[in-house]
Amino acid sequence: MALSLLVTSENYVQILTMVFISDILGYVLLRGVDSSHKYAVYNFFADMCLFAVFALVCGRLQSLDIRHLLNYNQIGRHKDFVSLVVALAIFIKIGVFPFYCYLLDVAKARFHRMNIVNLLFSPLCGIILLVKLNNILTMSDLFLPIYMVLTYLSAFVGLYGFIVKDNIQIKTVYLNMTLLSVLMIMLKNTGFAWQNTFSYYYLIVYFLNLMMFKIYLYQNREENVSNMLNSAIINSLPLKTILVQIALCANLFITLIYG
Repeated sequence: MALSLLVTSENYVQILTMVFISDILGYVLLRGVDSSHKYAVYNFFADMCLFAVFALVCGRLQSLDIRHLLNYNQIGRHKDFVSLVVALAIFIKIGVFPFYCYLLDVAKARFHRMNIVNLLFSPLCGIILLVKLNNILTMSDLFLPIYMVLTYLSAFVGLYGFIVKDNIQIKTVYLNMTLLSVLMIMLKNTGFAWQNTFSYYYLIVYFLNLMMFKIYLYQNREENVSNMLNSAIINSLPLKTILVQIALCANLFITLIYG
């Protein structure tokens, strides 16, 4: 419900309220102190950045309606500051390089909780804010160069971490880092306008995360990939589920390309 209202929100109060609710729910879901401490601190800082910028913008526009953002480009002041502070908040929420550390702490939580938080809470809120607030972001000529540099760095760091890390939960965090970076590049190429293919892509990301979780279950919750067995079926149900999910991913991928 919070994500649905965030997507359909038309003013700054609604946006901030739904972002706060999402962060609180994510914090409650993690439960563990070790896994939720940095999550709360990073997201609180990002939310305060958004709150400060929205107060500045609303004071200048004399309106809470986000449809008036284009007017700020004409009458607003400190455009670079406003744009880059919003960008900082969004980068933190998505977890791009170098702000991904708190997502690695989330990996200390139970695997299924970590997957839910990574896919449906802070990073997804950041993606939605990127789409809704792109008029603020693009006011500064510095935004796009910084955006592209951080996005490509995130993609490479995520790929490197996915290859070299032994812990399967940390591998999943790095995998998501790369996959979300690809989504950010796709959004930039469409002028930050959401398309149906992006929804299919996010579903593929979701299934890939489920596949990693099923591998973890199949190997009797062994966290380190180097200790996982290469043969001898221990628990056949997760393995069969993996095969079904591979088929679903393949169909979604074909739909994404040819649909």
